[in-house]
Amino acid sequence: MKRFFTLGLISVSLLARPSFAQEVLHRTCNIKSTTFEGWAAEEISNEWLPLTIVKQLGGRLIQVSFAGHPYLFVNPKYKGKYIPPTQANGKWFNYGGDKLWPLPEGRDDAEHWAGPVSDVLDDGTYDLKVISQGPVCAVRLDGPADPTTGLQYSREIALPSNSPQISFHAVMRNATGHRIRWSVQSVTQYDTSDIHNPAEYNRNFWALTQINPLSAYFTRYQVRNGLADDPSFSVRDDLFKLHWTYLENEVWLDSTAGWLAVVDGESQFAMVGTLSIPQELGLSGRSIADFLQEWHNAGAEREGQPGTAFFGRRKRSLLHGN
Repeated sequence: MKRFFTLGLISVSLLARPSFAQEVLHRTCNIKSTTFEGWAAEEISNEWLPLTIVKQLGGRLIQVSFAGHPYLFVNPKYKGKYIPPTQANGKWFNYGGDKLWPLPEGRDDAEHWAGPVSDVLDDGTYDLKVISQGPVCAVRLDGPADPTTGLQYSREIALPSNSPQISFHAVMRNATGHRIRWSVQSVTQYDTSDIHNPAEYNRNFWALTQINPLSAYFTRYQVRNGLADDPSFSVRDDLFKLHWTYLENEVWLDSTAGWLAVVDGESQFAMVGTLSIPQELGLSGRSIADFLQEWHNAGAEREGQPGTAFFGRRKRSLLHGN
């Protein structure tokens, strides 16, 4: 059985800048059409990694590999398959990968997204356009307007020729004729199968971020669902640590440190980014890291007039080593 861990980020700036001792001028990046696990796909690559995008599956980034190590969970149950939202009957089909979802979630009223659910935001077919071919290779994915939420998503994914750093520029647009109020999250599902026995989960998989010294939460984090004394959660040396144990719990942090990390101790691979909230967006500056054994990172909602759009940028860097 495949195991996975989900990490989500609100669509704001992630800045992660690896340093390189020497530039090699002949380095290149490429964009090409390909087939991935039975899906028609587009691949952006450089000498370090390929990024694989399936525009049919909500324009999702379905896989990222670095030095031969695949980071993302791809559900073997649905490999090569596609169930369009018109045939989903309100169900959710978890293909895996990295995608955009609305916030808040819930079924209380029309101002909550009743997800996860197969809709045009998660599973609609996105248009893909190549916007640059070097020294940065980038594509833009434009999704259909969702009649339920009134949202329309657009996302640029870019990879430079000289770095294992992925850049995202996401746009949330009001596609209605009236005001709406939503937040947006980027949701990433990591493969946490044991590298030696894929039927078991990885017992050395971690997520970390710095706690807020002025936290509104008594223990510097708040368990929203699950065991309040769950041993998966701990705080030490001003770090909140989640040790993944194949339990579905949810914990909130009001961290403003501006960085996060996901670390696979078995394979020695990690994904690291730093987070900043642009002042021009008018957000509070208070980020909420919402770890589920799955994880989401939530933030302030935005209210938009008809036709208006709000954007955010983030970057992730891939690492391998002790």
